[in-house]
Amino acid sequence: MTHTALQRIHTYLGVLLTTMGLLILANSLSGLYLDHEEPKVDLQFKELVRFNKHDGEDNYLIQFDLMADLRPCFNWNVKQLFVYITAEYEIPNRGESKTVVWDHIIKSEEEANLMLVGQRNKYYTTDYGTELRDQKVTLKFNWNVMGWNGFLRTKTAGESSFTLPKEYY
Repeated sequence: MTHTALQRIHTYLGVLLTTMGLLILANSLSGLYLDHEEPKVDLQFKELVRFNKHDGEDNYLIQFDLMADLRPCFNWNVKQLFVYITAEYEIPNRGESKTVVWDHIIKSEEEANLMLVGQRNKYYTTDYGTELRDQKVTLKFNWNVMGWNGFLRTKTAGESSFTLPKEYY
């Protein structure tokens, strides 16, 4: 029985594509097991700079300190980290709210040691309504690990809480 050149090419391509598919799958799954050490994160609320009502909405501006060594998050499969701080609070009859107050993209291990002192909100923080007075707000540090391939992983570490005053200022 003789094989034509077309049959041989078809067989080689089938083996090649199957092997490549299995290698890509193994590569993607290996990224799940590369996080060995948790990064060191210290997030501290520093000061409430402003808390007021504007057009029927509560607004506040804060300062915080952040020390985060995210170098352990980097390995051969990490393209960049998207880091952000959320302010989380719960309003009766409305449930839990989360807002991003600051974010940053870290593209290399050399940039992954953050030291921010007296940092203010990057984004204007607003809540619809006037129910934020005397509410507890928790700041949380979060990051997304964006790999060259594989799954997007979200992690959280470090938090700090404060209570908004009963009166605007």
